[in-house]
Amino acid sequence: MRVAVIGFPNEIEIFNENIVKNSRGGATNLTIEFVVQAPGMSDFSNPLPNARTIPLATALQIYRENQIDAFALAFGKLQSVPKACDLIKNLKFRGIDRVLNFINYFGQLKLYWLDPQKSLIAYLETNLIDACNLNCKACTHFAALYSKDEIYPLDEFAHDVQTISESIDVQHFRLLGGEPLLLKNLDEYLDIARRFFPQTLLSVVSNGLLIPNAPQKIFESMRRNSINIDISSYLPTMKIAPKIVETLRNEGIYFSFTTPMEEFHKIISDGTKIYNPLKAREHCSNDVCRFLRRGKIYKCPIDALKYRFAEKFNLNYPPAISVDIHAKNFTLMLDMLDGNVDQCHFCYDHISEIPWETTSNPTAQDWIV
Repeated sequence: MRVAVIGFPNEIEIFNENIVKNSRGGATNLTIEFVVQAPGMSDFSNPLPNARTIPLATALQIYRENQIDAFALAFGKLQSVPKACDLIKNLKFRGIDRVLNFINYFGQLKLYWLDPQKSLIAYLETNLIDACNLNCKACTHFAALYSKDEIYPLDEFAHDVQTISESIDVQHFRLLGGEPLLLKNLDEYLDIARRFFPQTLLSVVSNGLLIPNAPQKIFESMRRNSINIDISSYLPTMKIAPKIVETLRNEGIYFSFTTPMEEFHKIISDGTKIYNPLKAREHCSNDVCRFLRRGKIYKCPIDALKYRFAEKFNLNYPPAISVDIHAKNFTLMLDMLDGNVDQCHFCYDHISEIPWETTSNPTAQDWIV
């Protein structure tokens, strides 16, 4: 199969070495005929000397003339989600219906065909349980304000992910909280997620503290469903990191650690001060994090979960903006989440760092800049 590949040079190189040359990821007999310089990548350098560099307009014409069979996208990283999404929309708008999507997530490689009839959410996350066993100050999920019985009901979760899967390709779906390992039936959620998203990169996000004593059925479900675990490297986590690594290696679970998290960012105003939303989004790690909660998709977890913060401390914020996934033609509304939502005016437009620490008695000042 002849393809034109679009992406960042280092990701194209990884795609060529691990997928094309070694026929990994379910693709065989791939040949990269062209490397496409995508719009906005003026400093692009072609890492493949045997493939000619062409602009996107030329690649589209070559596709229509059947000189290539498909496009392959090699962006990979979460930071490149907006660029990848814009490009996929561009291709779909022009009637390109054969697009291979290549994911490189901490060395975990996946390749699959995008469904031309579906919309795309490159990154989606959801809370399976809202409470946590750490309760960090300035947590963007406001975990310290929730109780351990506040969970995503299993039947509702199944109904929601099934609905999404029927209309949307999800590239990366992360299941978190709170702390998801507090759920005694986490394995059931993992089975459901994989059933409806057979090609998606699925991850559990954890602080890792419960991993050494986690039930065997959780590890069995992770192996059965090819689900990895992303470990947030808080100070207590790093103290038992060798034990966490030993456990996961013995269980055959793919895992990754973040860089040590010694600082957190305060992110939100008290509801009276308004910031520049464009600058706020520049500093916001949640700008690409579409968030699923109880039948609705939000721009980010802050907008979805701030209601508890507002109720607890009697603060006034604008209503959250969401898309009801059970509404007719709901996918047509998803693009509005790519830009500013009302909450972006109340998120801090500069980085405000505080030392990482937990709290058993949260106050509004733990979050407010």
